[in-house]
Amino acid sequence: MNCVSIRPLWAGPLVILAVFGLLFPVQAAAPGDWQLQTDKDGIQVYMRAQAGSRFQEVKVACEMPGTLEQFVALYSDVANYRNVIRNTRTAYRLRSVSETEFFYYMESQLPALVANRDLVMRLQFAYSPAAHCLQIHTTSVDGLVPVQPGIVRVPCWKGDWQVWALSETRLKIAYCFQV
Repeated sequence: MNCVSIRPLWAGPLVILAVFGLLFPVQAAAPGDWQLQTDKDGIQVYMRAQAGSRFQEVKVACEMPGTLEQFVALYSDVANYRNVIRNTRTAYRLRSVSETEFFYYMESQLPALVANRDLVMRLQFAYSPAAHCLQIHTTSVDGLVPVQPGIVRVPCWKGDWQVWALSETRLKIAYCFQV
């Protein structure tokens, strides 16, 4: 993976998780049946068909070093996405609602002859003390940034992260997204 600057050692799995923001054609799987696609370097990637969609839902599971505070800081630093999320051309925060909610814009650079993709997202953090779980919910939104010529707007995106602190220095992550 090409990263343009040094990133925290524990950010590697986050980069891999974020790379799965690509669109996957549906294979013959019934909705609801997760199928393991990849299990490499401690990262499991599952896919399943979505009813009414030509794209698959993706679930990624892994463990990685870090703390919940580091994870929140990394995910909140939208201006740094170019350095930690592969193929991010541009990313910036549009507005903050609170410490736990903000809107951002992100453009992903794709190979030559394929138009770049962009998203306008709403991100919300929540912590469940009973479950010892950080939840991050992302959804695409319309109307905050005009569609740019030559860039394909991803019209619908929903992503949910669940992050548990396994110890003072280790996290367990489950991430699901739909396009």
